[in-house]
Amino acid sequence: KSHVKIVSYNLLAECNVKKDLYPRTPDWVLEWHRRKHVLLTELLGWGGDIVCLQEIEEFETFFLPALSRAGYDGRLKQRTGGKLDGCAILFRRSRFELQHYRDIEYNVGGDMDRDNV
Repeated sequence: KSHVKIVSYNLLAECNVKKDLYPRTPDWVLEWHRRKHVLLTELLGWGGDIVCLQEIEEFETFFLPALSRAGYDGRLKQRTGGKLDGCAILFRRSRFELQHYRDIEYNVGGDMDRDNV
């Protein structure tokens, strides 16, 4: 029996950090240039076969290259409305193969007309 380990993580994108929401958190903890490395270490430590990330920034420039070196491939769906973050799904290449990929856009009018992924 083969198990699949799924990891889901909200990274709290830098563009969404509002210091007044974290009044007891030291500024250095919220600094993105430090936090992104800590988050990467945390994600790699979990060793998921599938990794789902919310509020991710720097996917193409930081996270995907680092996770690719660790054996992952993945895709990002950028948030609409000029937002800098999005959601990403990554998978371990040794376990899975991407056969099809399609973006789904929610900001198309009607009840779900908002800048979310």
